[in-house]
Amino acid sequence: MPTWGRAFRGAAAIVLFGILWVILGIFLFLVGIAMIGFSMLANPLGSSAGAGLFQASGILGFVLGLVLVIAGIALSLLGFLASFLKVMSEMTAEEIARRAVQVPRVLFQPATVPVTYHRIEPPPPPQY
Repeated sequence: MPTWGRAFRGAAAIVLFGILWVILGIFLFLVGIAMIGFSMLANPLGSSAGAGLFQASGILGFVLGLVLVIAGIALSLLGFLASFLKVMSEMTAEEIARRAVQVPRVLFQPATVPVTYHRIEPPPPPQY
């Protein structure tokens, strides 16, 4: 069983790594929101006196911004979960390695009676 110090160190690592992933996710989220906002400001009514290029760039900015918003949310959630799983698996591996050193090794002896095999013949076929 891990000590309280190791448990709190692991919890602190999970929180710190989680905060880093959340910060990166929020950054992507805000960049996506800004792209959506700028695409709406460039063409607020959906029509323009110019060519259709402005509409296409507005739609592209909106879609790319939406993708970045979704990616930011996913990065925040999955990054926090990944940091939890990574730290927990490392702590578990360290604990197993620590316990494996403490367990005395058992020497396995070969069987004292040798195994012999006998050939078994099938019975003769019945007479008709």
